[in-house]
Amino acid sequence: MIFMDKAVIQIRTLLPGESEYIELTSLGNIVREGDKVIVSYAESELTGMDDTQTTIIMDQADVTIRRQGSFTSTLEFSLLEPRQCLYHTPYGTFNVTTHTQEYRVVDDERKMELFLKYGLVIEGESQGSTRIEMVVRPQASRDQ
Repeated sequence: MIFMDKAVIQIRTLLPGESEYIELTSLGNIVREGDKVIVSYAESELTGMDDTQTTIIMDQADVTIRRQGSFTSTLEFSLLEPRQCLYHTPYGTFNVTTHTQEYRVVDDERKMELFLKYGLVIEGESQGSTRIEMVVRPQASRDQ
C-alpha cells in the first residue's frame, strides 16, 4: 500500500572541515511504500543547486539520494559495504565512493527522521565525513 503526504522537510548538514551546520527547510512530499520511505523536495539557492530536485529513498538497510536537474547524481549508502557512484555536476562527472559510518531511520506516523554520516572519496581523494540529519513531518501536523 502506498501513502503520500505533503511534507515539511528540515535538513541539517555538517560538511567536512566545518563547525556549523547548514540548515534548510523545504516543502516536499513523503511517500511510504511497503518498508520504503521516499522523500522528495526542490533544492534552494542556499545549497547552490536551485534547479535540482532531490529524492531520498530509505529502508532499514540503506539509503539512496538521487538528484536531477543542474546536478544529476545517484549516491548510495550502505552500512555493509562502500558504494561506487557517478556524480554529475555542471563542472564535470566524477567517480565517487561512499563509506557509510552511521545510518539510522526512525519512522512513525507523526514524523520520520534520518541520521546519516558518511565519508566521501572523489577520484581517489578522501573528502572527509559529512553528517546529514533530516526530520520530515506531514505538512498538516508541522505544528505538533
